[in-house]
Amino acid sequence: MTRLDRRRAWRWGPAVGWATVVVVASLVDPPGAATATTGPFGVLPADKWQHGLGYALLGGLVARSFGRSTLRAALLAVGVVVAVGVGVEVLQSFVPWRTASLLDGTANAVGALVGVGGWQLAAKRSPGRWERS
Repeated sequence: MTRLDRRRAWRWGPAVGWATVVVVASLVDPPGAATATTGPFGVLPADKWQHGLGYALLGGLVARSFGRSTLRAALLAVGVVVAVGVGVEVLQSFVPWRTASLLDGTANAVGALVGVGGWQLAAKRSPGRWERS
């Protein structure tokens, strides 16, 4: 493995690792399925906040993995994360103890946009630090 290969693996490792956590957590039978009915500010159910936060982190990690703060890279990162979210919802439709939900998918997509947007802002504020070498 060359030095460049190791650097690429390091870039994608956290994103792939977190995506694995998200997918597994989305498909396993949740212990004690009782969760808080409302999240922060009493606006959305707690699980929608969890979806948004999980996919925001995934969005930031995927955007970082592309290593460029361009519009094209941002759109590609959002597309990848939304595809993961849609894939998880489709898989949940086949799992008896899970339910696919359009609202969950929407929370995933909003989280992806927030995460990628946050990474883009961070990359623009410190140019060169996140650029691919």
